[in-house]
Amino acid sequence: MSFTFTDACYDDETTEVGLYQVGNNDNYVDGVDPAWEGLILEEYGQEYSVKIECDNGQRVCFGAWSASGWYWGCSENCEEACDACCVSCQHGQQYTKELECN
Repeated sequence: MSFTFTDACYDDETTEVGLYQVGNNDNYVDGVDPAWEGLILEEYGQEYSVKIECDNGQRVCFGAWSASGWYWGCSENCEEACDACCVSCQHGQQYTKELECN
């Protein structure tokens, strides 16, 4: 499975992205795979793609945040509730998200 994120927030801040394994309750984080951490978008318009290994059907959520206070998805450490920020892992599937701040 692969994820692509684009910094579409013109706030002059670095945006960090994390991917989280989540249980059936979207507010409970099962764990963080170290290979899924540390995705950094350093400037407006930058795109970052990452492929992950996960089991078919496993729930994966994204969280992104910046120093300016913006957050997307479930935020840092998946601490916020979110709509449409979690997907079920399917090999070959691509997930794309523009991180806008409007």
